[in-house]
Amino acid sequence: MKTRGVAAAALFFLSTGFLAAQSGTSGATPAVDKLGPYTLGTTYNALKELTGFRDDPGRSKPEEDVRAAKVIGKNLFNTPTIQRFTFKHDRLIRVSIIFHPPAEWPEERVKRMVAEQWGEPGPKQKLGDSSQPIYFWKGSIGWLVILPADGGRWMASCYLAD
Repeated sequence: MKTRGVAAAALFFLSTGFLAAQSGTSGATPAVDKLGPYTLGTTYNALKELTGFRDDPGRSKPEEDVRAAKVIGKNLFNTPTIQRFTFKHDRLIRVSIIFHPPAEWPEERVKRMVAEQWGEPGPKQKLGDSSQPIYFWKGSIGWLVILPADGGRWMASCYLAD
């Protein structure tokens, strides 16, 4: 499975607004500004106090005022996770949670966890040229998608809409 290609396609189409007319949700548009305990817009300083929080200089872009960080641990959903954070101008603009082990966290379980916060996403849809359809939620503030990650794992990612 080419996980980086699917993730790259999702990020591109999310950032360009491609999904705006594609959302499977109906009724009032929820904010979609939170994934687990993390809320988009939270400051870097507020999150840096998390146990295990550390900067991720390899993913940061100081020239664009983008700072990346991560937490690797078992402090979320009582399972091993990698929690990745992207901040722009000191505000959280993206959070991704990668779940482990894959046998205990298949795609459907990750979807159910997200659906508890945001409701059912509707059917999977393809993004652009990607051959793999994904679940996504569109809100008034942000987007949330479930994507494949390395090692057969799944991740949920929430992005602040431009």
